Amino acid sequence: NPNPNPNPNPNPNPNPNLGPLGQLHALRRQPGLELTTFTVLREPVSWVISAYNYVCGGVQHERTCSAGRHDVASMLRTLRSNPQCAYLLHGWGGWTLSPGPPASEEQCSTVISSLRHNMDFVGHSDCLNATFSWLSNRMQLAGTGAVSHSSASEVHANKGPGHYPRGWAPVTVGQLTFAESARLRNLTRLDHRMYGAFRSKACSLTVRLR
Repeated sequence: NPNPNPNPNPNPNPNPNLGPLGQLHALRRQPGLELTTFTVLREPVSWVISAYNYVCGGVQHERTCSAGRHDVASMLRTLRSNPQCAYLLHGWGGWTLSPGPPASEEQCSTVISSLRHNMDFVGHSDCLNATFSWLSNRMQLAGTGAVSHSSASEVHANKGPGHYPRGWAPVTVGQLTFAESARLRNLTRLDHRMYGAFRSKACSLTVRLR
């Protein structure tokens, strides 16, 4: 079926040799390969806090994490700007390290175009049930049966305080002051733009199936 929303750029990836999107773009160009791809974007503030807690002491401890206290101030001091966009462009190098330079506004716009071009579906953390519904429908069309899943509220999470290292406590969104919240939103401004670009489709299931 013809694409009802053709992308004007046939190669919307800034560098097909770099990052997860570049690898995906290369896969989709292989002749004869049938590939269904989808991803789920997370609300940027929640993503930052979760990633910081996960890689900086909650589950693992990267060398690139701050050697000082695990708190909001350390998180904001060490955070790279727009980390979700940077990850899709360059891959993961560490909490403070990236294989590439900070993502520019133009590059993050290209990431949005690349997601639209290379993904069959881009889900949203605000409406995970819609993602499960799409995936179940997709697999039924492919003749592989329905997807078995639990409630969207039962998503993966760290195991909780009983499993944290002694003396360690996670950062929570409730700890942010108004000024810190504003700073975090500014540091993730382009991630928020990317997140918002897919919300309407992701939550209404008005998606195209290839």
